[in-house]
Amino acid sequence: MVLPHDDVLLLLLPGAAVDVQRRALGLTTFARLLAADAQGVRSASVALTLDHAARELERDGAERCRALLRALLVAHLGAAARPASFLWLGELPDDVPALWRSLGDLAVPGAHPPLPDERATQVAERLLVVAERAGFDADELELWALRRRWLDAGARAVEADFEQGFVRAVERRGALAAVWLAHAIECALEIGAVRRARARLERHAAWVARDVRLAQLEQWTRVALDDPPPQARIWTSTLPSALIEWRDSDSSARPYLSGKEPRAAASHADQEQAVTYVDRHAFGASVLLVVCAHDDGGREALHDDVAAGLRARYAAWYASRESAPRDPGAPERDVIATAKRVVARRAAGDDVRAALTGATCAALAVEPVLDRRGEVAGWLWLEFEHRLVPSRADLERAARAWSSRVLDARDDGVRRSGTGSGPETSRAARPVGAGADERSARSTSSNSSAAVPAAAAERAVLGELFARLVGDFEMKTAQRQWWGFVLEGERPVCVASGGSALGAHPDAELGAQLGSHAGADGAAALRPTLDALGSREPRAPNGRPTASGWPLANGWPPANGRQTPRGRGPAREPERARILDRALRAHGWVGFHEPAPELSVHPDAASGVALAFELGGKVRLLLAIESSRRRDFRPEDLERWRARAARRAAEFAAAEFRAWHRRTYQHDVWLGSGVHLARRLDEVLAACGSRAPIALVGPPGAGKSVLARWLHFERGGDRRGPTVLAETAWVGADNVPTSRGARSATTWLVPRADGLSADAQSGLVRWLADVGGQHVMSGERVIVTLASSPAELAERGVWSRELAAAFAPLELRVAALSAHRHEIPGLLACLLRRGAEREARPLPELTDDAIACLWRREWRRNVRELEAVAYRLVVSAAGRTVDAQTVVQELERMGLDAPEKLPSRRAERAWLVQALETTRHTSGSANKTRAAAYLGWDPDTLVTKLRSFGIDPDLPN
Repeated sequence: MVLPHDDVLLLLLPGAAVDVQRRALGLTTFARLLAADAQGVRSASVALTLDHAARELERDGAERCRALLRALLVAHLGAAARPASFLWLGELPDDVPALWRSLGDLAVPGAHPPLPDERATQVAERLLVVAERAGFDADELELWALRRRWLDAGARAVEADFEQGFVRAVERRGALAAVWLAHAIECALEIGAVRRARARLERHAAWVARDVRLAQLEQWTRVALDDPPPQARIWTSTLPSALIEWRDSDSSARPYLSGKEPRAAASHADQEQAVTYVDRHAFGASVLLVVCAHDDGGREALHDDVAAGLRARYAAWYASRESAPRDPGAPERDVIATAKRVVARRAAGDDVRAALTGATCAALAVEPVLDRRGEVAGWLWLEFEHRLVPSRADLERAARAWSSRVLDARDDGVRRSGTGSGPETSRAARPVGAGADERSARSTSSNSSAAVPAAAAERAVLGELFARLVGDFEMKTAQRQWWGFVLEGERPVCVASGGSALGAHPDAELGAQLGSHAGADGAAALRPTLDALGSREPRAPNGRPTASGWPLANGWPPANGRQTPRGRGPAREPERARILDRALRAHGWVGFHEPAPELSVHPDAASGVALAFELGGKVRLLLAIESSRRRDFRPEDLERWRARAARRAAEFAAAEFRAWHRRTYQHDVWLGSGVHLARRLDEVLAACGSRAPIALVGPPGAGKSVLARWLHFERGGDRRGPTVLAETAWVGADNVPTSRGARSATTWLVPRADGLSADAQSGLVRWLADVGGQHVMSGERVIVTLASSPAELAERGVWSRELAAAFAPLELRVAALSAHRHEIPGLLACLLRRGAEREARPLPELTDDAIACLWRREWRRNVRELEAVAYRLVVSAAGRTVDAQTVVQELERMGLDAPEKLPSRRAERAWLVQALETTRHTSGSANKTRAAAYLGWDPDTLVTKLRSFGIDPDLPN
């Protein structure tokens, strides 16, 4: 039933759109009024003339035009806004083409849909011209113009204009005052000026109380300043990407950061605003540091913009971060290990670690600057006194802006060092006052630039160590495959491999290099290097892989994008086995948990890890383990493996030195085993870290020269070429070591320095004090071997007090062989092999009682005397079994005593400890019967003496 006041158009146009119904209604109403005017009929209650109807229709059409223009401005400016922008214009319309059609029906001049390739901001600029003709007032036109300028020039350029517009709107009681204030606060938040936004909101609390948008902005500022409101407001519109990223990574802030994902920008060109990142204020940061990371571990501060109140402690803080790229858990190491952004926010009661700003730091962001390979060439270090960190896209744009300068600085560093892998010189550009404690540089000889391959047998020893290490891990190997690498120079060389989960490498040449490590047959070992690995194109597994690495210290970080450096020439194919490079630079565990062919050693690996063995601040070996399954390595397993690997680190270090010693001096040496080897290595590494000259004190023949060579090797004296260790028996006044005399020498070894003449002593004192120790800074160093300590020599008048004082700070004691009998079996085996190689004869095999007989001797001339006995056994009993009686006969022929036992009545505690350590089972438990046999006692006597000395045989001593 149709009532009299119902319009028949509702029946004539069923299902028509609302705008069509409205336009039809307007036209019929105008026609009725026109007919009534022609008839001259007037109603007593309604007297509408044609002019009045025309004005009403015109007013209605103009208002509809302005509403359509506003909706289109919201649509196009909203589409042009970056996802990170805080600018909020309201909900974006869903059907923009329908809006354009409706505006076209009104036949507004200049209001045509976007042209091809016309940017969203250009469309908005054209619409503003139409809006001015359509009757927009001056305040609204200015507001839209500033919004458009915001998208072109950035929030910093318009913040003050919005603040002034709010003041004018309040004075004129304008309806848009709250909008002006909201935009001013949004600008402040976009540039990180959170405290300024909070102060502005507090000044205008009355406006905040009655405006939804202002109330939401007030909540965000309070959360960013660690002062969240007691009850969270729910925001249902779009959320800037910086807040979304914060919400995804911080559960404590999640209730206050509700909202929808922002729409993607209209085009890439609209996102690239003309914003120049020149200072920390562009980010709202208190610290902005741009760092270049060199391949040798050095770093260079290219730009440091620090708040005035932090300048006083900046130099000391920067110096303290020198080793951070190698420290587990440090942000710099995590960035190098993952090539991803690191963000840390202050939690309740827990300050942000490593921050210059200390307790006032609420958030820290470290954004990597990547090179052509996608590896870290440097980073941006930013600190904030609020928790609002710029979005990932903004930080990536900033890193791109700095990439050219960072990469140029890195290239300059490579040119300065010659090859990019030169001396371990810290290239860090220190701030004023930060360079007082520079590390000493390593000088290298002119003929040490090429790596000298190790012999096949030496590589086999390292391969056996790798195999034992993997066995220590007790890991399942059904889906895993591993490779062990040593560093020759700066190049990783594969010496061991195991497992077949991934199969043969698809590249035949590279697979042969990775799978064929040298064996005892002496075949030449191949040398896979990072350069060789990088020259092959990656072979991606099925599906498009997602490259993502993670450091052990931080477990599994969230996924993060990475930028592609611009302006550095054509992109190169990603290199292979970059996980090795990352492990070298990060000095620890590095890995990936999804297929990443550019990272993995084997292209079909689905996950993997690489361990860098570090000793004395230098990476020495690499172990890569990869799996055919994704996420196959748990952080808790890696922690356990790392602890077990640390226990074998001393064995690898000893094996490296022994290989070098064999190449240089053509014979092997024995350095000890187990905990004793680890203690000796710690002592050597500690001495290497000092710049002082070293005095090695001990009886003749105790092995002081071998220890001096080990000190030289661990200092990096020569890992890449022939030795640069200069040994001289006498230093005269005219040939004291000088940089002119032997520039290639990094270590001067002066054996038997007790007998230096007075002239030689005074010359050596002058050399050590010359120009404040410039020789030490250049890498030169003196090691002397002495039978007595420098203080004792000065007391007896053998040495001058000046020379004794120069060597007193760093004195290492080398004990007599009888003081560490537990090493005699291993040392004896090494000396027998040395004699057999020299004489080209088969090794004799000594029974346990024969070894015990030698173990009991005093060895007054120490290792030298034991070496003579071993050589005689090789000559007289080559290839035969040698028992105790044969040993006694040989000792008697040499005029040496062979005690049947050590005197139990005058027993020393050290004898018991040494006997227990020498004879322990492989499980570590004591073998008291065998220990008693080595001492020449019966077991009951040993038990009695153990009780009297209070020794627990089952505890290591």
